[in-house]
Amino acid sequence: MDSLKKLPKLYNRLSGIVDRFDEIGRYQYVLLKYYTEHYRMQKYAPNSGYVQFLFNDMCPQSFYGIFDWWGLPKDGLDAMLESNMPTGIFLKFNETLDSIYAVNDLLTPIGDCVAKWVITDGKGNVIQKDEKEIKLDADDIVKVSDLAVDASSYDRVDVALIIVKDGDVICSNHYE
Repeated sequence: MDSLKKLPKLYNRLSGIVDRFDEIGRYQYVLLKYYTEHYRMQKYAPNSGYVQFLFNDMCPQSFYGIFDWWGLPKDGLDAMLESNMPTGIFLKFNETLDSIYAVNDLLTPIGDCVAKWVITDGKGNVIQKDEKEIKLDADDIVKVSDLAVDASSYDRVDVALIIVKDGDVICSNHYE
């Protein structure tokens, strides 16, 4: 918002949505996170990768660049950093919490490790808590577990995912 104030005409034109900038940023974060992880969970079936083609907005606007026109980071940058680590654990979801996948894009194997997850209703009540031993080879994807949790049955659902090897956290992820 402070950057937009440098362009009074544009700021005035957008004055009707100024109070929604945080909401717009959150939407961008969620959308970029969802699709980045969606593509990564399709490793070689059919995707072999993807390209984030827009790093900065092309003009003072609210678009899908991860940096604004002035080069300042937007909420989408956090999504890209969280979802693009070489090793990741991801939740496949839409209307239901469908499944959990682990992805290793490294050319070296992770080996035997443990995937853990906790799903709560946003009030601290546990819907599901479990763990599973998995093996992550080099350049690999593993379906950790099917979930089939109907998220629409709850006002809010929080999901925490983690992969641990020999007591060290390899990767983690969180969803609201």
